[in-house]
Amino acid sequence: MPLSSTSIKLNPDEHIKKHGLSIGDSERWKVEATDQEVRVKPLEPLGASVMTTDLDIATDNKRNYLLVLRSQANYSPAVSWYYPDDVRTQLAVYQAALKARSEEPAQ
Repeated sequence: MPLSSTSIKLNPDEHIKKHGLSIGDSERWKVEATDQEVRVKPLEPLGASVMTTDLDIATDNKRNYLLVLRSQANYSPAVSWYYPDDVRTQLAVYQAALKARSEEPAQ
């Protein structure tokens, strides 16, 4: 869909730094941000060529995201990431709780 926006969603414990957004082509791309989400939208309709630019998102506590944006007919309305280390940590906490529960004396 031409001129459609995409929402870039960060991990729940990440927050965009003050002045933590930088886009290469601010003339042809609109960027809006909240504390944990960035919306990007090309400002020119699709033509003979695909518009491309870079976007840097700096968070205050974990990661920096370096993205390449492309305007094209196929687009993603929302983008987020899967963080394997976070899943492993949650699983370890869950397994420790199960183990502690199984070691409690029976009543």
